[in-house]
Amino acid sequence: MRTKFFLFILLMIFSDSAPALIEKFLEIAPDYQAKLDFTGEKLKYQAQWMGIKSAQAELIVKSINGNYLIQGFAHTTGWARVLWKMDDWLEVETTRSFQPKTYQFHYREPFIEQDLVLSFDLKNNSACSERIWRHKPKRSRKEFQLYQGLDPVSLGFLVRSLDWKSGDKRYFEFTDGNERYRILLEAEKIKTIK
Repeated sequence: MRTKFFLFILLMIFSDSAPALIEKFLEIAPDYQAKLDFTGEKLKYQAQWMGIKSAQAELIVKSINGNYLIQGFAHTTGWARVLWKMDDWLEVETTRSFQPKTYQFHYREPFIEQDLVLSFDLKNNSACSERIWRHKPKRSRKEFQLYQGLDPVSLGFLVRSLDWKSGDKRYFEFTDGNERYRILLEAEKIKTIK
């Protein structure tokens, strides 16, 4: 009980300075060395709702001009498609060290038909997102200050490519075009699940 109370007081004292400390930490450029080559990788996902197949997705990794081109497609299937027609896709081009060049996400759902385009300026540590609605003359722009400059897809592949040991902790920063996120990942022992 005494330890929990002490930690609570410590968090109260440093809670306002914690975001500033994380910001300073993120300003230091990470030296991540990708250990894997994902060229040719193809991932297929199937989703079920109450035991009924309802959606499927596919992610394909190609090599283009020495970079990765990652394409993803997702759509509803079967009876779920009658209730909710979804045909979304994305396309991401990143360097071999997963620094994003382009990120495009195309939403095609009953109430959302829009395109999200993220552009990254790694020299100036910034990103800009633009949303374009297909059936409305509406556009919105948002700018972000980013130090690591990652999108969700590049981050996923970067995390998979790193050499992790049990107990390793790493901070990452990314944007999905709506917000900027800072996350801490910690590696644990591999567990076999039967």
